[in-house]
Amino acid sequence: MGWKSEYNNVENIMELTLEGVMDFKTLTEAIFIIVESAKNHNTVKYLADCRLVMTEFGRGQIFELINRFFPEWDIPIGSIVSIIEPKDIDAKTKAEFYVYAVKKLGWDADIFPNRKRALEWLNKH
Repeated sequence: MGWKSEYNNVENIMELTLEGVMDFKTLTEAIFIIVESAKNHNTVKYLADCRLVMTEFGRGQIFELINRFFPEWDIPIGSIVSIIEPKDIDAKTKAEFYVYAVKKLGWDADIFPNRKRALEWLNKH
């Protein structure tokens, strides 16, 4: 499995779908590509569909991603991330940690049970 990204020009958001077993290297690659694409499309809104993802990395690596890579990639303050909740409990716990950590850096993020609610929240910003 893996990931795919696309720009939704109707909603002006970047969409990232993560599926299957995801290691840290693959996650980092996916996020880097979607961040660069968001810059090209002049958007700070992201929708991450994580329903079918299982993670092979720890919270320490999420912390590294946010505190090391995000500043290097020059992700704008005010970026907004809407996550569709993973079914896997371990992945859900890591998604919750991600939301907590990015909020500490000044971005807005939240987790939702389905795409409709995730998009509604994202479009309110």
